[in-house]
This record gives sequence, C-alpha cells and structure tokens, in this order.
Amino acid sequence: MPIMNIIRLLLILFGSFIAFGVMAQSNAASLLDEEGTKKVRSAQEQINKGKDIVDQMDNVQKEINAIYNSGKKINHGKVKSKQKEKAKLKMQSAEYFKVGYDQIIDVYDAYLKNIENDGNSELASLRENANKLNRDAHKKYKKVESLKTHEGIMDMIDEAMNDQLKAIKIQEEFMESHADEQKQKELAAQVMEEQEERVEEVITPEEELAEEESSDAREAPEIAEPLESTSSQSQVESQTEPVAQVSSTPAQISKPVASSPMADVFFSIQIMAGQNKIPVSELKQKYNGSLEIVERVKDGWYRYSVGKFKSLQAAKEGMNTEGIKGYIVAYKGMERISVKDAVNIIK
Repeated sequence: MPIMNIIRLLLILFGSFIAFGVMAQSNAASLLDEEGTKKVRSAQEQINKGKDIVDQMDNVQKEINAIYNSGKKINHGKVKSKQKEKAKLKMQSAEYFKVGYDQIIDVYDAYLKNIENDGNSELASLRENANKLNRDAHKKYKKVESLKTHEGIMDMIDEAMNDQLKAIKIQEEFMESHADEQKQKELAAQVMEEQEERVEEVITPEEELAEEESSDAREAPEIAEPLESTSSQSQVESQTEPVAQVSSTPAQISKPVASSPMADVFFSIQIMAGQNKIPVSELKQKYNGSLEIVERVKDGWYRYSVGKFKSLQAAKEGMNTEGIKGYIVAYKGMERISVKDAVNIIK
C-alpha cells in the first residue's frame, strides 16, 4: 500500500479517537439522574473495549510501517495480510463503539425529551437531527458487510462512528447550554431574594391604610407631620420609632388591622436607606411619581419605600408602570417577612 494511504488511514483512526476523547470530557453526563448515569457508565465500558482493540490496531500498523521502513524489499504479501488483520480488528472495535454510542444517544435523547415536554419546542428539530445522524450511522455499519476492500471497510466504519459522535455532540451542547441558562436563572432569583431580605421594616401609604382604618377601630399611634414641616421633624426625632409621610399635606396613619391572616400582608418597594435623613428633594429625584414616599426610622436608619401592593405581581407591575428603581420587600402588619413567605401566606 502506498505510504500516503497509510498516513490517511492513521489520521482517520486517530481523528475518531480524539473525537471520543472530547465527548468523554463533556459535562452533560453529570446532568443525568442515577439511572441515566448507570446507563452511560455501561456505555463507557463498551467504548473502552473498543479502545482496547484500537490499541491492537496501532500495534499492527506499527508492524506495517516497519515493513515499509526496513530498507529491504517490501513483502507485499505480508503487508496485505497485516492490512486484513487490521481491517478485522477495526470491525471488531466498531461493534463496541456502535453499542456504546447508541446507549449514550438514547439516554441523552430521553433527557432532552423531558425538556421538550416541559415546553421547549425547539428540541423537536434538534432531537430529530441527532437521531437521523444515528440512523445514518447504522446504515453505514450495515453497508460495511458488503464492502470488499480493506480501505473501503475502514473508511465506512469511520464515517459511521463520526456520525454517531456528531449526534452526541449536538445533544451535549444543548444539554450544557440549557443547564447554564437554568443556573443563571437560579442565581438571579437568589440575588433578588437576598436584596429583598436586606430591608427589615417598612411603613405603608396613607390612602390604603386609611381604608383599612375605616373597617377597624384600633387606636392610631401618634404620627409625625409631613417632612416639609420643621415642627413635624422635631416630633419625629423625639419618638422611639419616628415615622414621617413624604407628602404635601399632613397625614394621620393608623396601624393596619387584618380580618384574616393574609389581610395585613403586603408588598412594597424600597428605594433608599441611610443613616442620615434624606432630603425630600433628593427622594423625589429617585422617585417623583403618583405614589407617596414613606419614611420609617429605626435603629439609626432612615428607610424610604413606595407603595403598598396586595400581591407580588402587583408590586412588579407598579415598579414597571411607575418606573421605580428599587427592590420589592414584604410585610405582615409592621413585621418584615420574606417575599417567599408572603406569597405562601397569600396563596
């Protein structure tokens, strides 16, 4: 056999081996459940048996190379015999690779089918592309049986194996991409929840509390005058937990009284906080919309929030429609609770 043909066959062989190495390093298998993981391990055992036979093929190829590089007259009969031996080994290894790759493709396809059933419509086409490549590979494996030349047999086996590797790569790339997207969503939700838990307490808007006050006769606490009033500010500073309404008119605000456990659960939007009183002009630079800004002072901190919303969705819509730059917090009465707990109480 001409030396260039030998080199070409070696490149094809090692190309398939390298492709398998890339597949083995994938993180996709770590996403599977226990049953899927067991099946992939079983597939790996089959593939490893194929790799062992590939090592034997390498030894045969070294013997062929030695014949050509001996400097003596080439024994073509011996070369032909070695080529036949190599082709036979190739077919044996292909059986193990085919079974192993089949198992991995089936396990990954089941994983992707679950994602598709959850509403990911793009997966139908992706799964069909991967499965078509595997079907094409099986046709090529079958075709090997009718081939006569060693070169044709080995080329067809390599094509079949590469089709299966392409199918696996398509599956793995989506699985890893989808897992990354899910992690980013979880991280974003975690960050949002941590931000929400930074605020301990909040006071609610005058108008909605006034409506609750009309349905209950509970005694109203003493409340400071608006921030614009100097005397009101003095009153605020003298209280244990001073509260001031940022508005243009004085306000009397009573504590909310609920007729049911969920009645005094509400959501609000924290916009600013600091250890010093924040001027009204600065607050209005942060938010100057139709909702009132409310101030609460406790533990040496001035906290400012906007709105009282009956649901998390309403609070989100309020942030969007009013263009409020802040984050959502939740309360039960005047006690700070997590947004998650508030949502569960309201359900």
